Amino acid sequence: TAKTSYTDALSLKAEEAYPKTQIQKIDALLASQQAEAEKAAQLAAAEKALSEKYASIIKLADSQFSSGDYTTAKTSYTDALSLKAGETYPKTQIQKIDALLARQQAEAEKAAQLSRNKQMLNEKYLLLISSADKFYEKESWSYALVDYKKALKIKPEETYPQNQIDEIELLLENLKKQEEEKLLAINQYKTIIQEADLLFEQEEFLLSKSKYEVALDLKPQESYPKNQIKRVKVILDNLKRAERNKQELEIKYQNEIAKADKFFENGDYSVARHHYQAALKLKSVEEYPKEKLTEIENRLAALKKKEDLALEAQKNNNFEKNLGILKERNYSDLIGKADQSLNQENYKVAKVLYEKALELFERDYPKQKIEEINRLIRDQRRSKQSQAYKDLITRADKELEAEHYAVAKFYYKKANDLVSSDDYPKDQLEKIKHLMNARKNQKVDKEYQSLLSKADAALKKGNLTVARFYYEKAGNLKSEEKYPKQKLKTIQLEQSKK
Repeated sequence: TAKTSYTDALSLKAEEAYPKTQIQKIDALLASQQAEAEKAAQLAAAEKALSEKYASIIKLADSQFSSGDYTTAKTSYTDALSLKAGETYPKTQIQKIDALLARQQAEAEKAAQLSRNKQMLNEKYLLLISSADKFYEKESWSYALVDYKKALKIKPEETYPQNQIDEIELLLENLKKQEEEKLLAINQYKTIIQEADLLFEQEEFLLSKSKYEVALDLKPQESYPKNQIKRVKVILDNLKRAERNKQELEIKYQNEIAKADKFFENGDYSVARHHYQAALKLKSVEEYPKEKLTEIENRLAALKKKEDLALEAQKNNNFEKNLGILKERNYSDLIGKADQSLNQENYKVAKVLYEKALELFERDYPKQKIEEINRLIRDQRRSKQSQAYKDLITRADKELEAEHYAVAKFYYKKANDLVSSDDYPKDQLEKIKHLMNARKNQKVDKEYQSLLSKADAALKKGNLTVARFYYEKAGNLKSEEKYPKQKLKTIQLEQSKK
C-alpha cells in the first residue's frame, strides 16, 4: 500500500527523488521478506520430512519389537535416535531391548546347562540299565536290583526299571518262600517218617502206608518213603494173597532147588549157591537149602585146600593148569560176593564184582547179572528223577502262564539240568527268551515314541534346544533309526542361521 501511494505521488511529480528512494527501500524490504519466507518454508519442509522419517523408523522398530525381533528393532531405534538425538522414547526402548536380550542369553545358557546335565544323567541312566540287564541275564538278582533302583532314582518316571524291580522282587520272594516251604517240609517230613516207621515196626501197615504217602507228598524226590510204600504194598499183597500164593511159592522154591541141584551136580558151586540162597529166601525155614549151602562151603573149602596142595606140589610142572584152578577159585569167590551184594541191593558193588569175574572167564551168568543190575539202576534213577522233574515243569508252566518270565526261566533251567534229554524245557526257555525280548522291545518302542512326541512338539513351538535334547535321547535309545538324526541336522541348520 505504501509503495502504491509513493507511486501515485511520483506520477504527480516525476522529478521528485524522495518517493523514488522510498519505493526502492520498499522493494528492498519486500525482497528481503520474500527470501526469509522462502527460507522458512524450506526449513519447515525439512523438519516435516525428518519427523516423518523418524515416525516411520519408530513405527518399524515398534513392529519389530512386538514380533520379538529385538536385535533388528534395536538397530531401528538407534537409526531413529540418530535423526532425533534428544528423543527419550527410542532410548527407553533400546534399554528395554538390552534387558530382554540379556535375559534371553541367560535363559539360553541356563537351558544349555540343563541340557548338558540331563544328557549326563541320561548317560548314567543308560549305563546303569545296561549293567542291571547284564546282571539280570546272569541271574545275579541282588546286583541287578541295586542298579535298577539307582536308574529309577535318576528317572522316576521310567517304567522299565520299575517293572524289572517288581519282577526280581517277586522272584526273590518266591525263592525265599520256596526255601521256607522246603525247611518246613523237611521238619514235617522227619516227624511223619518217624511216626510211619513206628507204625511199620508195630505192623500197622495200612496206617504206616498213609503216613509214608503224606511224607512223599512233602518230599516227592525222596526214595525212602517210596521204597517203604512199596514194601508195605508188598506186605499187604502178600497177606491178602498168602494162601493163594502158597502153591506158587512152593513152585518157585522147587524150581530154584532144581536149578541149584543141577548146578551142584555139575560142580558149578557158585551158581548153585545163588539158587540155594534164592530158595532159602522163598522159604527160610527149610533146612535142605541150608544144608546144601553148608555142603557147598565145605566143598569149596576142600577144593581150595586141594588146589593149594596141588599148586604147591606141581608149582613148576603144571603152572598153567594150576593157574586155571586158581582163576576158577577166584571166579567162584567173586560170583559169591556179587550174588550177596545183589541180594542186599548193593548194585554198584555187585556190578563191580561181576565185571571182575567176567575178566577171569567170559561166561553168560555174570553178563546176565550185569544187565539185570543196569536195568535196576536205571529204573531206580528214573523213579527218583521223574516226580521231581514233573513238579519243576508244573511250577514253571504256572509261572509262565502268569507272565513271571524270570521265575519260570529259573524252574525250566532246573528241570533241564535234571533231565537234559527232554526238549520241552529247552523249547520253553527259548520261548521265554523271545517273550522277554519282545517285552523289552515293547518298552523301548513306547519310550522312543514318547521322546519323539516331546521332541516334535518342542520343534513345532520353536524350542530348538529342548527339541534337540529329546531327539538325542531318542537317537541314543534307537541308534539305527534315521528320523531323529534327520531332525537333529535340521535343528543344527536352523541354529547356524542365527
